[in-house]
Formats: sequence, C-alpha cells, structure tokens
Amino acid sequence: MKALILAAGLGSRLQGHTQDVPKCLVPVHGKPILEYQLEALLRNNIKEIIIVTGYKSEKIKHFLSTHDQFKHLTITYVHNPEYGCSNSSYSLWLARNEVLGMPYLHLNCDIILTPSLITRIIASPHDNLIVLDTKIALHDNMEQVVLQGDKIIKMENSLFEGSVAKAVGAAKLSPPLVNWLINQIKYYLSRGDKNQNYYGMMRQALHHHEVYGMNAGNEILYEINTVEDLHHVSDVLAKIGR
Repeated sequence: MKALILAAGLGSRLQGHTQDVPKCLVPVHGKPILEYQLEALLRNNIKEIIIVTGYKSEKIKHFLSTHDQFKHLTITYVHNPEYGCSNSSYSLWLARNEVLGMPYLHLNCDIILTPSLITRIIASPHDNLIVLDTKIALHDNMEQVVLQGDKIIKMENSLFEGSVAKAVGAAKLSPPLVNWLINQIKYYLSRGDKNQNYYGMMRQALHHHEVYGMNAGNEILYEINTVEDLHHVSDVLAKIGR
C-alpha cells in the first residue's frame, strides 16, 4: 500500500514557525512532524510514499536526502507550483496518477500519529475510512461528523447538533472513491476553481460512497494547525517521553 502526504501549503497559522521551513518540518518536541509520520509508515512496512510539495519544497527534499533512516523509502515528489493560491484538493489532483487504481493511505502533513494507529487503519475491513478524534472539544472551524454505527452520514466544518467527533487528516481510500474524488475535482477545475478543500470533496463523497469512521481512542493522535496546538502537543509529548 502507498501513502500520500499533502505538504504543499503555507502553514500560515503557525506564524513564524514556518518562516524558514514548510509546515511538515516544524519541530514538535525536537522532531519534525514529517519524521513522526515517516517512522510510523516504515514501522508498517509502507515504503512507497508520494509527497505533494509546494512551499519551500527544497527543504523537504534536503531533509529526506540527509536522514539515513529514510534511505530505503521510494519517494515520489509531486510539486504544486500554485500552493499559495490553491487548496488541498488541487494537490490531490496533481498526484492523481500516483494513486488512481489502488487503495492508499492519505495523510495531511500536520498529523502526528502512532505506528499502531496506522496498523489499525490498514487492518480495518472498511475500504474507506477516516480517523476520528472523540476526545477533543468540538467547535466551529473543525471538521466534525455524525455516525450511524461507525458509518459517517454527515460531515461539516462547523459545530452542529449531533456531531460526535472530529475528522482528522488521516484516511484509507479505495480506488472507486479516489476515482470519484478525482472526477469531482476535475469538474471544479473546469470551472476555474482550484480552491476546493479535500474535506469538502469528502463531504460530497458521503452521498455516493460508504465512508466509515475509526475512533483513535487512546492512541497518540494530534493535528497541529496553530501555535497553541504546537506548544500543547510539544508539552504532551515531553511529559510522556515520546
């Protein structure tokens, strides 16, 4: 199984922390976010990885070329030259030829997760799966879901009645769903729209494909969007010695 990491964005909400490095290389408790992700993938014997780069892409390539623990990875770089004026669905579109026709793991570049959580994602019987965080307090500007059993029946980027968990940027996607997403992105691009969000596409996909949620439970799972997130997660990881 391949993994796709979307790492093109500016990471502007991290303010000065992304002045010199892209978001995925921002250190958290002394280690870049990308390093946490690659270690978790390697522990699951996932060695084929596509990284969509954009902002300060050369820093990502330099990081990987100078860290011997990643020398056995097969890295395919896909560059998004319009990272400053496009959104995550456009990055997925640019990487379409690398993921069409096969299941793959989808990771946003701001996620820290454990190898055991990736093991659970792979082992799940569901072909389409989004990881959920049920421990976090829900509020507006946060992708959240309603479940029927473990099937996601609604997802919105705002606080709404009945929402039970936050959808996190870690998923397993099947070839039929990927094909649907790519065709949907193609429709928006035909209208000159490169600013659709990956999550926005997934909201629409729920009406056409069955997508399930997997509760991360007590696994380490953090999404780092803001300076406050960065400080909090660094403190947590320091306390637990990770």
